Amino acid sequence: MPERDGYAVDSAALRKLLLLINQARRIEAKTANPTRYARLGVNDPLIDAAASGVRLDISAAGETMSLIVGGNRPGGTGTYVRRLDEGRSWLTDRTIAVEKRPARWLQRQLSDIAASRILSVTVEHPANDDARADTVRIESDGRSGFTLANLPAGREPADSYVSEALAGFLTDLRFDDLATDVAKPVPDAGVGRAEFRSRDGLVIDIRYWVAGEQPQRVWSTFTVDVDEDQAAKGADAAQARAKAEYDAALIDSRQKQATDTGADSASADAAVAAAADPGTSRPASETGSAAAEPPEAPLAVTDPVADRQARMAAINAEAEAMRHRVEGRAFELPTFKASNLRKRLDAYLKPASD
Repeated sequence: MPERDGYAVDSAALRKLLLLINQARRIEAKTANPTRYARLGVNDPLIDAAASGVRLDISAAGETMSLIVGGNRPGGTGTYVRRLDEGRSWLTDRTIAVEKRPARWLQRQLSDIAASRILSVTVEHPANDDARADTVRIESDGRSGFTLANLPAGREPADSYVSEALAGFLTDLRFDDLATDVAKPVPDAGVGRAEFRSRDGLVIDIRYWVAGEQPQRVWSTFTVDVDEDQAAKGADAAQARAKAEYDAALIDSRQKQATDTGADSASADAAVAAAADPGTSRPASETGSAAAEPPEAPLAVTDPVADRQARMAAINAEAEAMRHRVEGRAFELPTFKASNLRKRLDAYLKPASD
């Protein structure tokens, strides 16, 4: 989109709108009097600054079709439209909604990193008129939750949902608007910093600040890197999980085989023991029937080296893709995401006892 520094458009949303326009049919003729266009919202916004409708210029095969999408039919289905090269306006059989905010037509998702992937988060809040600077650091508890790593002495942590909301900041993170980092530079003061580290090696550094009067907007910049040592640890851990899942599936498969063939308890136990040792095979004659189809071994089992290389390549590719989206740009954060990011240390603590 030229108006947004050439940022990529959400092609799915654009395709949906074009299909809707193509499927819409004119069902009722309306005014052809230009003095009454404004009532239906079909006056040209490029000529009339007060126009409420949206003008679409659709170009294909060297031709351009201009359509003005006006207001919706009150209390029913349909939208008033007018082709720019025609005087007559029409009511369509479908409701056509056109987003007016340019940023809403962009590929707004910056990241979709699940909280379960997060290893730690550190947020350094700047001082402001209402509070002094402080730091929040949460770490994964190794299961499915997070703990406050910098819990002050004599204080108790608040409910876990506060930490979980911070850990989920990068989950389906979408911007509300964007600008170049030249048009919206990081200010010299009042800037906070957040660092997100994932189990598989991603390191995302965020600078954020408040801009404007009420309603205040929170802007941010992103830097993306890979911690190769952590990425290697993450790959090793993922391989171990894949192998454990495969071994469990193999045991289940051989146990089911023994049960289905009517083997006695001792034979079933032997089948399970054999499954625990993948190198042990049991001919069909020992069970009285053909062997059950075993689970397919993952790459982590058949070729651990190639699997590890693939996992390392994947995390670097993910980092590069995000880097391509964020470099040289500043992003306005959605209010609810910004609120989770900007919660100060007190929000993570139970009220101090007297």
